[in-house]
Amino acid sequence: VGYTNAGKSTLLNQLTKAKVIAQDRMFQTLDPITKRLFLPSAREILLTDTVGFIQKLPPAVISAFQATIEEVRDSQLLIHVADVSHPNVAEQVETVGDILKELNLTNTKTILALNKTDKLDTTNPNFMEMIESQNPLAYDTVLISASSGSGIDALINQIDRNIPVNSI
Repeated sequence: VGYTNAGKSTLLNQLTKAKVIAQDRMFQTLDPITKRLFLPSAREILLTDTVGFIQKLPPAVISAFQATIEEVRDSQLLIHVADVSHPNVAEQVETVGDILKELNLTNTKTILALNKTDKLDTTNPNFMEMIESQNPLAYDTVLISASSGSGIDALINQIDRNIPVNSI
């Protein structure tokens, strides 16, 4: 899940070698797309790319959003993808969190994947303070760049640790 243009499709491609169209365009993904991922523990899971969330959903995409909601409700783990390079990332994280709260999904384990770290100046001495401020919901956090592959192994390990063993 995540705000529109956060990099959800790019991440799905990186994790599963899918060839989903990933463009910097609102609502590029309108139908949920599901692909397999093999975890280090030799378990196999299904990952679903969802339509991006926004504050005021246009009527034209409501049916696509409803399909996303159905996929999210069945999830055992959510990966909340956020564009950490966006100036309003904390607000976007909260918006998605509010939608998940409205859907009664606050008890579903969630990992915050702060994406697009390749666009940040990681040498800035205040970098980690800035990163921590982008996580208003106190999720477990992984820094990634879905386009370059940076942090992907850490994310896969975090997913593997958080999927209930008896659920697959």
